[in-house]
Amino acid sequence: MRPPLNLATRPARNERLPALVFASLATVVVLGSVIHGVLVARLASTAATSLDKEMERLTREREELRVKDRELRAVKVEKPALERWRAVKDLVDQRSFSWTGLLSRLETALPPDVRLVSISPSVRDGRIRLGLDAVVRSPDDAVPLVKALEDRPEFEEVFLVSIDAGSEDVTCRYEMIYKAEAAAPAGGPAVARAASPEVGP
Repeated sequence: MRPPLNLATRPARNERLPALVFASLATVVVLGSVIHGVLVARLASTAATSLDKEMERLTREREELRVKDRELRAVKVEKPALERWRAVKDLVDQRSFSWTGLLSRLETALPPDVRLVSISPSVRDGRIRLGLDAVVRSPDDAVPLVKALEDRPEFEEVFLVSIDAGSEDVTCRYEMIYKAEAAAPAGGPAVARAASPEVGP
């Protein structure tokens, strides 16, 4: 028996398989592109959010610095405090002020029954001025300290500024000019040494 006669000019081919493979590959490519686009969008959104947060933080920090700058510019130093700072600076710059030397000279000059409670140096016009608070037994004991200090070359223009008579002791305020470079005269009158003074700030 003869096989059936094929009258087709071209042999029959199965075109469904390539079409299916192509469609599958196209679907994978499209799906991959979509996934890639979603990931890129998410990353871009995260980066933008982080950048926005950083910008907000920097903006807040800038505003805080501006507020602090305005507050610092608004601060006004009182004149007495400024004068004290200048006095301390002058004392440090000159390096001519010695607490040890001053205390030694005051201890030698103090009359009996006089006790120092505070010493406050300051510099005006290049001259060291001292404010002394001392405790004496009676108002009559306040004047001898003026004489004792004026007898020494280190102190001049000694004034008794005020006397505060309390219940027991009397507190006196003295002001004077202190010449740290002056030397005590040789063979000067011996002055009784007082008890160790209590020196305040």
